[in-house]
Amino acid sequence: MAKRFLFMFLIFASQNLKAQSTVNLYTWVRNLTGATGYNSIPSNVQSIYYTTTDVYVSATCIPGYSIGPWAGNPNTPVNQNYVYKITRNPAQNTGTATNIGLGHTGVWTNGVSVYNVSDGMSYNNAGVWNRNAYFWEGGSFDNCLGHPAPNGEYHHHVNPSCLYDKTDNTRHSPIIGYAFDGFPIYGAYGYTNTNGTGPIKRMVSSYAITNPSATTRTNGPAVNATYPLGCFMEDYSFSVANGGDLDFRNGRFCITPEYPTGTYAYFVTLDASLNPAFPYTMYKSYYGIVQAGNTGPTGSHNTIPGTAVQYTSLRVPTVSIAASANPICSGNSVSFTPTVTQGGTVTSYQWKKNNVNIATGSTYTTNSLANGDVISCVLTSNEYYLTSTTATSNSVTMTVSPAVTPSVTISTVTSTICSGTSLTFTASPVNGGSSPLYQWKKNGINVGTGLSSYLESAPANNDVVTCQMVSNAACAAPAAVSANSITLNVAACSVTLNLKLLIEGFYAGNGLMTGILSSSVTDSVKVQLVSTNAQHSILYSKSNIISTTGIGSFEFPSASLGGNYYIVVKHRNAMETWSAQPVGFASTSVSYDFTNSLTKAYGNNLCNLNDGYFALWSGDISDASNGLGFQDGVIESQDYSDLENALSVTLLGYNPQDLTGDGVVESSDYSLMEGNVYYTKAVSHP
Repeated sequence: MAKRFLFMFLIFASQNLKAQSTVNLYTWVRNLTGATGYNSIPSNVQSIYYTTTDVYVSATCIPGYSIGPWAGNPNTPVNQNYVYKITRNPAQNTGTATNIGLGHTGVWTNGVSVYNVSDGMSYNNAGVWNRNAYFWEGGSFDNCLGHPAPNGEYHHHVNPSCLYDKTDNTRHSPIIGYAFDGFPIYGAYGYTNTNGTGPIKRMVSSYAITNPSATTRTNGPAVNATYPLGCFMEDYSFSVANGGDLDFRNGRFCITPEYPTGTYAYFVTLDASLNPAFPYTMYKSYYGIVQAGNTGPTGSHNTIPGTAVQYTSLRVPTVSIAASANPICSGNSVSFTPTVTQGGTVTSYQWKKNNVNIATGSTYTTNSLANGDVISCVLTSNEYYLTSTTATSNSVTMTVSPAVTPSVTISTVTSTICSGTSLTFTASPVNGGSSPLYQWKKNGINVGTGLSSYLESAPANNDVVTCQMVSNAACAAPAAVSANSITLNVAACSVTLNLKLLIEGFYAGNGLMTGILSSSVTDSVKVQLVSTNAQHSILYSKSNIISTTGIGSFEFPSASLGGNYYIVVKHRNAMETWSAQPVGFASTSVSYDFTNSLTKAYGNNLCNLNDGYFALWSGDISDASNGLGFQDGVIESQDYSDLENALSVTLLGYNPQDLTGDGVVESSDYSLMEGNVYYTKAVSHP
């Protein structure tokens, strides 16, 4: 069952290699800058061309990293001018396998040759007990574990330690080369399981010393200091029992990051100390079909067909950044977050403000930006196969507005009022914005929302009114502020009507009247406050004296506050007179003047004194039905008759018939009455 599963897996994967074949285009280390290596020879891969079937890799066989010296090795690396031909569609060789021979057997991704485990020599040149190149030639390897062949071909028999980071055990190793059958060669680390699962681990060879305690070799040298175990290839043998991860070719079929549906892959092998471990690279035979043109002493000088296309695509990381907020207010915290492609597993960030380095880390957060500051980021990626490892982000220019401090003050016309009086409070904002919100509170309880004014219709003594404002101004800090508080002093109180009027018969000229009750007091009048409805009900009534200047004060209960009333004036021998319009009692002090305009009386019912003053008509002293002392609102014959009777007896004293107020009913009173009766003066009201 397991064999059948593996067979189906191989078929499925091989069918998908074409879809994955761009891998063998972008995994090469290309020289895009004209850089040179050893002895000023152009380094790494010079160009890549491809057809639908093959990749043509031009290289000098000189790496970009520093090489040499080579102790005891007289050879010198020279430009090999290789053109490797690597199939884009590698396939398993189901026939007789092709043995891995001497010379280059593959190519590392930097264009340097891959050599196998052998140094080409055997014990006594007998063709058996073939020498392990790592043992016999390792002393001539440079720090990158390579050396030049007699023809000047620089190559690695073992792990090319300068080509990738052999210490990075945190992720799957990259492709570091291709065997001449087209299958990839990976670095030392892979997934634990061939299906791409499990943690990253170092791939372990299934080869081991056959007999660690051996002292002799059949048809070979004894085991000693000159020929220790491991110096010959035949000292090792393959066994699944050795617990390795790889097959006898030092490879396996598995899922890798570049081949998510699977591929056959060779691995370089290292021991626990990260030193090369036998057989180092691919071994024995190729897994796939080897194309002609690469192997042999003159191999790898292929001709690039005219139909081939040069591969010029660049693999570069990208980074773009965005601010969590912009614009912002001065002092506000803002975070910048990068969006990355080709970032690898370990990405470093260098954040810049106005092109000056300021921070590292995957995000940048600050609360000290100024208006116009420009934030950018330089990313350094450890992604494999990049043509450039750094990228610079877009720039974000910040708009930073200064913070403003809102405040609010509330006021009202007075905090001392009469009970039953309504009171309006007004909020005056500073830095409130275009549409501040208000929450009015009375005694700590919400009472009005939204408006900049609040009407309290039923205030009580010691009520405390305040307001909270939420500003919508840009950069208000804090946005919510509280106003001052106003404590109300509410008491029962009266409303004073300050009234001015003149009476025709008592008028002495120059806006003054005769002093009747005293030298400064003219007489007593009654003032009534009448409702404005159709019934014109008398709601309040008050009598008081008026001075010789016509001024009198009339006090009404606090209940009258806030109402609108007609003012009605009554006097013992004058015509009842109404105010022209209802008068509003909005405060505890109300004034009304009947003396300065004819229009102050309803129906213009005033006597024009012809000196700029106006007075109540005199003469209404009796009622036709009830007689003297009862007024009927009309100056007519009954009034005339009652005054004539008083005149016949020369009536003295304080009497209604005394229209002039001089204490005697006489001819002057008669003349005044006669004139007004003639014009039939009557009360005028709505």
